[in-house]
Amino acid sequence: SFRDPGSSFAQWMLPPPEKDTPEYKFPDHDLILALVNFYFRRINTCWPVLHRPTFDQKIADKLHFRDRRFAATLLLVISLGSRHSDDHRIFLEGGDMRSAGWEWYSQVSVVPKYLIYKPDLYELQLFALSAIYLQPLSLSAVVWSQIGLGLRRAQDVGAHRRRGGPPTIESEQWKRVFWVLLCLEWVFGTHIGRPFTMHTHDFDQDLPIECDDEYWDLPGSQQFQQPKNKPSELSFFILYAKLLEIQAAVATAIYSPRRPKNLSGHGLFPPQTEGQLIVAFDSALNAWLSNIPSHLRWDPARPNKIHLLQSAVLHTAFYNVQILLHRPYIPAPFQVSPPGALPSLALATNAARACVRIFDAYKERTSELELSFTPPVFIAAIVLVLSTWSGRKTGFALNTREQLEQVRFCLRLTTELEKRCSTLLFLNTLFPETTSTQLT
Repeated sequence: SFRDPGSSFAQWMLPPPEKDTPEYKFPDHDLILALVNFYFRRINTCWPVLHRPTFDQKIADKLHFRDRRFAATLLLVISLGSRHSDDHRIFLEGGDMRSAGWEWYSQVSVVPKYLIYKPDLYELQLFALSAIYLQPLSLSAVVWSQIGLGLRRAQDVGAHRRRGGPPTIESEQWKRVFWVLLCLEWVFGTHIGRPFTMHTHDFDQDLPIECDDEYWDLPGSQQFQQPKNKPSELSFFILYAKLLEIQAAVATAIYSPRRPKNLSGHGLFPPQTEGQLIVAFDSALNAWLSNIPSHLRWDPARPNKIHLLQSAVLHTAFYNVQILLHRPYIPAPFQVSPPGALPSLALATNAARACVRIFDAYKERTSELELSFTPPVFIAAIVLVLSTWSGRKTGFALNTREQLEQVRFCLRLTTELEKRCSTLLFLNTLFPETTSTQLT
């Protein structure tokens, strides 16, 4: 079991425990079930914070009326599910679509009142769920702080360390929530340019078992055994975590204000030129791409919609890391690249185009708005605009008409996304009327 840091404190130092009587207001039961289903279909498939059979059983047992910790977790789950619902009951008065779920989210105090008590599983799940909910609302300081505190609390109970023994339902949930918090930090810290709370040498916790929820509680040797003829939905998250580890390494190696050094004053990275470093990261990315299983390779005609979503998120994230890697080496508009320079503009532009093609195909296929596309949409649009401005001067061949249409598609997509996402509100103000005259 996880250690109890409170055991070393004198009794008089401990504050009184909080009441365990829920005082929350829940929506109608039919809406609870609908929003929980939206959460597990659209959120948990990419951010596997929760184990559905356990969660569903607690709802059936009406635990949310007796246990404030589970009640708070349920409120955040239905808040997240609201992001993908059109039911009029999910919005605050006035109908602002960005308010979806706020009525329930705002009831929960995510940060515990007394940090002297050890965190439990519910607490870490609240940090993860809250960060996912707040990401589209331009509350970057709050999200970054919650993720960081969640990771610190996870370290406080040793959730970042590998543990022996066979897996259990509880141990796998601890493992999942730790990895979700870590991946959220790698995503969010990179996007807003903030330092990471944890680095890869700070933990040795194994990745979650590649096994779907329904196989966790089978008898005997069948427990935690994924059928060989059925791909696991966790395959996505395992791959995503490995990609984000590369992304975190890129951010640390290329974007840190000071390069990491060892005690002798030498850099921790091998003595490479920047070009060699970029090539090494490119090789790591290509190796990652080659390991994607067939059911997660990008195919807009894929019949399984969960695999379609996971594939779209994986591939747009891959292209986003490519852009992150080459972005510092893109020449300024109208600046001619020196001989022998890295083809960073071409690589970043091709990655941005590939992202837009995935956005377009996914939207045409599903008619759904995927909020996780928000950062890649913004980055792709900026890269394509810069590429259009500077392409002719740098000698980079491009199809201006096609590229401008891709920029316009990004702007149309952000117009739709911004109805539920505050973080894109300023993109259309940067390019309010994008025309070929303005960009060429």
